Amino acid sequence: MFSPTKRSPWLSLLFFSALACTSDKDGATDSGVSADSDTTDDSTADDSTADDSTTDDSTTDDSTTDDSAVVDCDLGYVLNTDGDCVDIDECVDGTNDCAADADCTNTEGSFSCECPSDMVGDGTECRPIWEDVLTIPSLSLTAGWGAVVFGFEGEIYFAPEGDVFFKSVDPNTGVVTDHPMPPASGTQSDWCACGYTEVVVPLDDAVYVFGNWGQVFRAGAWTSISSYSSVRRGESGGAAAAGKVWMIGGRDDGATVQTYSGGLSGTWETRSERYPADFSRGVAYTPIGSDTIYVFGGYNSAGDLTQGASFDTSSSGASWTPTATLPSRFYADDGQPAEHDGKILVSDGYNGLYVYIPSLDVWADTVVPFPEGGTGDWFLAVLDGTTYALGQVDGDIALKRLLNIQ
Repeated sequence: MFSPTKRSPWLSLLFFSALACTSDKDGATDSGVSADSDTTDDSTADDSTADDSTTDDSTTDDSTTDDSAVVDCDLGYVLNTDGDCVDIDECVDGTNDCAADADCTNTEGSFSCECPSDMVGDGTECRPIWEDVLTIPSLSLTAGWGAVVFGFEGEIYFAPEGDVFFKSVDPNTGVVTDHPMPPASGTQSDWCACGYTEVVVPLDDAVYVFGNWGQVFRAGAWTSISSYSSVRRGESGGAAAAGKVWMIGGRDDGATVQTYSGGLSGTWETRSERYPADFSRGVAYTPIGSDTIYVFGGYNSAGDLTQGASFDTSSSGASWTPTATLPSRFYADDGQPAEHDGKILVSDGYNGLYVYIPSLDVWADTVVPFPEGGTGDWFLAVLDGTTYALGQVDGDIALKRLLNIQ
């Protein structure tokens, strides 16, 4: 919000007065007798011949009083016809410098500017947070229990939790493509209940889905990973780092950390660096160009939902480092994290996107609002360094692009 500084009204009054007057009066009468003589016969006095010592106006020097005043009102006030300084409504007369999209509020001697909730700025400049990209008509993203959304090979992929559909959309052309569901009997449940916090991680030219089953989506087709064991489940925080898929926490062992080297016959490894809390259904994210994994939230058996930690996968002998206390609770049910301008964005599914600054290990005070008009949850995806949000707007699916967060 922008509010210029102005002072209270004051009056500067300068009065100039001058009065100089001389008067000649003749106190004698026509009889030649002094006016105070005892011989004056009042009964015979002739009013017509009496010298009343009248004032000769023509000889009187009347220097009249010049009562002039100069009134100077302070900035933000104006002189009215009664001689008072009154407040100027800058929001009405157009003398404010608020941005065209900002809300102007008049105050005593001043004004303030505030950007609307879907924009950011100081009020003199307002920039949109989200940009409309496209709408996919007559399609429900909330047909099940949430959604799977991720960016991969130039498109945004999405599927409702449940055996409904699996599609992708090109944000540049708007072309929507249908893709097959996981093929084996029952594997569609990786899009629902027991895997509704399934790990979905793009790595190189494939997408890995670890829930009740291990699946790889490559070149438009699904293949099962024979070495996958359901004991790993999918209720973990998942991210790609150092050329591997990382799974942190989970239902059976909430502090376990496991990696998969990729491919159809990759190697599984249970890491010795256990997560510092026992949790499941948390979220994990590796910023672009980094090998450090950040894990936030989840369900903690001790009831602590504000746990966060980071791990530098490129450092030999690294250990998990706790992050600043989380400002809200974060679950994988509410979608995966994203990033913008070096900051990690995490949704709590209710209030908006919380902003974590890795370089400072702090959570920003500002919460980025979800796009307006949504009738369901918004799910984030990062594609080519840009964050998108996919959500339900009435009977359609809307795709938004994040432009500004501050």
